[in-house]
Amino acid sequence: MAQIDAGHVNVPGLTDRYPVSAIRLARLAVDLRYQGQGLGSYLLAQAVRLAHEVMERAAFQVLVVDALDVDVTAFYARWGFRRFRDDPCRLYLTAAQIRASVTEAKGGDEV
Repeated sequence: MAQIDAGHVNVPGLTDRYPVSAIRLARLAVDLRYQGQGLGSYLLAQAVRLAHEVMERAAFQVLVVDALDVDVTAFYARWGFRRFRDDPCRLYLTAAQIRASVTEAKGGDEV
């Protein structure tokens, strides 16, 4: 678990008075020989599912990832990650987005 300054993200209902609880995702990488085969998307989907499981046991408000460079941020943006206000290579996904993503992946069943 980690904490971030609430002023760096835009999460409804949060105030700048308290730090935001977070989970940090280490950079995902796929060997150059295997890029373009959907492995990065698969790995990220698994990481989001694991984050959802953690949500059932420990409260957190955002999943944070540090992209390798600005070009890689487009990959995360396609998944709904939003950029930090002050760092274009640091992105986050809210707990509500994670919950919705997992529910959608399960065909709308209650999670």
